[in-house]
Amino acid sequence: MYSKKIISWIVLGLLPLAYANADSQKTKGNQSPTVKAGRDVTINYGISKEEVDKIVAVYAKQHELDSEQIKALTKAITDLSQGKGVSGTASQIKEAIDALKQGQVTQAKALFIQETQRVELAAKQGAEAYRNLGALAYLDNTQEALQAYRRATQLDPGNADGWNRLGLLLHRVGDLTEAIAACNKVLALGEQHGDQQEIAAAYGNLGVVYQTRGDLDKAIEFHQKALKLDEDLGRKQGMANQYGNLGIVYQTRGDLDKAIEFHQKALKLDEALGSKQGMAANYGNLGNVYRTRGDLDKAIEFHQKALKLNEDLGRKQGMAEDYGNLGVVYQTRGDLGLAIEFHQKALKLNEDLGRKQGMAEDYGNLGIVYQTRGDLDKAIEFYQKALKLMEDLGSKEGMAIQYGNLGIIYQMRGDLNKAIEFHQKALKLMEDLGSKEGMATNYGNLGIVYQTRGELDKAIEFYQKALTLDEALGNKEGMAKSYGNLGIAYKTSGDFDKAIEFHQKALKLNEVLSSKEGMATNYGNLGNVYKLKGNKPEAKRYYLMSIKLFKQIGSPNEKTAQRLLDALQ
Repeated sequence: MYSKKIISWIVLGLLPLAYANADSQKTKGNQSPTVKAGRDVTINYGISKEEVDKIVAVYAKQHELDSEQIKALTKAITDLSQGKGVSGTASQIKEAIDALKQGQVTQAKALFIQETQRVELAAKQGAEAYRNLGALAYLDNTQEALQAYRRATQLDPGNADGWNRLGLLLHRVGDLTEAIAACNKVLALGEQHGDQQEIAAAYGNLGVVYQTRGDLDKAIEFHQKALKLDEDLGRKQGMANQYGNLGIVYQTRGDLDKAIEFHQKALKLDEALGSKQGMAANYGNLGNVYRTRGDLDKAIEFHQKALKLNEDLGRKQGMAEDYGNLGVVYQTRGDLGLAIEFHQKALKLNEDLGRKQGMAEDYGNLGIVYQTRGDLDKAIEFYQKALKLMEDLGSKEGMAIQYGNLGIIYQMRGDLNKAIEFHQKALKLMEDLGSKEGMATNYGNLGIVYQTRGELDKAIEFYQKALTLDEALGNKEGMAKSYGNLGIAYKTSGDFDKAIEFHQKALKLNEVLSSKEGMATNYGNLGNVYKLKGNKPEAKRYYLMSIKLFKQIGSPNEKTAQRLLDALQ
């Protein structure tokens, strides 16, 4: 399931750019579409500063641009209106500006492309044109933007902002090794320039990349370094971003109390700053933590608070994320009709915004709901739609998730060879990314397929691989799942004592996580083992505890546990 967590990519010299992981995934620092130029501008070709602002405001609202992108786009259109850094006649420039007013960027891009070709030898001037091209291409073509920023860094390697924007795009498409190299370049330039803000941005963004890769110790180290510098600089917005990012790392690790502590710190700073957008991000992140904990009422409360703020701000992207998060909570609760309703609302907003990433996540979530309903054909249809969009975006992580989802569907259908094929594809992509968390998930899925096939030794081998990676990450939630899977495998093999041992280990971790759903599942699994051992009183005790917790969180699994109890009696 895609529950959106807000991960903040830091933009040099400005408030941070929202970057969703992810996932998920969660925005910070996007600004109002109103643009202030900061100095007087002489406008040519019949277009005033106010008209530039008006054009930019339309694109800013349509594409949910952050403050950095607004600034870049304003500069690009201002330069165009002055005939600066473009190749074209006065009439061509006027036509390009008129086309921009109509929502068409092709002609303006063509003039900057001509200029990049003309000034190739004038490195710094050419780099500026490529950065302007990248700012425009960001609106409709990620790969074109990536190419433009690559060329900008080649022509002007001393410009830290160009490397920073390149790093963001590389992170987005899943080229994490190159993203790290770009961030390290920003760090080196910051040290060379003696610019503490550049250094803080580099540390924070390295934390984001290592977090995506699953190296949580390194992620914490970099976020802490960034936090220290932001504290020294007195940059409350930067501090809030790092608190939020640290909260997400600790949630991944399963330390939910610490995750809440950091998100609350971020929330307090954003409240002091009056940043409604930051507050919405923090509410969303807190909602995700409480969903993980199994406190679904509190999760809904926080997601509704986030939604209200984003509605007040008119932020469609934020609203879409909140609708998606609410859909995930209602799906967990078993209210599939309401889950579909929220995911469809999210999808509609993302379609209106033209956000392929958001649409892909919504298709994936809808696939999971229909899979839960047993409508496997419809689930496959949505997963394939999500996969196609992730391929278009070049998102290796997104593609891997959809391959995994398709593998689960084919396993449910009994086509185990095809299930293995898809899980192996997913695993290969996660290995390419160096994502330990993703690899652990796929090892677990492969274990389930081999267990279904009756190959218990191979299943246990994959479960152990998953467990080893989750232990290395300190991912308590993942470890609990691996222990539970191992318990089921040993129950199937007839080794009931070992099965109980693993289910008890899973239960202990879920108690630490305060995960009612996880604990209820473990109680049910222990009931199954004691039933097979012939210990009906102990089986009954565990089934009753399972029913009680499932009932508390409104889970449909309450009925399953009740059926097991009825069959026992």
